Amino acid sequence: MMIAGQTRMGANAEGGVCKVREFGGTGDDETLDTRALQDAIDSCHQAGGGTVLVTDLMVANRSDD
Repeated sequence: MMIAGQTRMGANAEGGVCKVREFGGTGDDETLDTRALQDAIDSCHQAGGGTVLVTDLMVANRSDD
């Protein structure tokens, strides 16, 4: 189980794919997935490169206008 905002650096960079959902991203249009997206990017960077996989129209940022 993963708590939102928890960091799993390098935990799932095998095969060069870092899945945002595996870093706590929800894609539920309610939760900001910014931290999960950044953690996936950081994990790929630590692994020396790779692909950040974003699925189900995940919300990375929103405006509260």
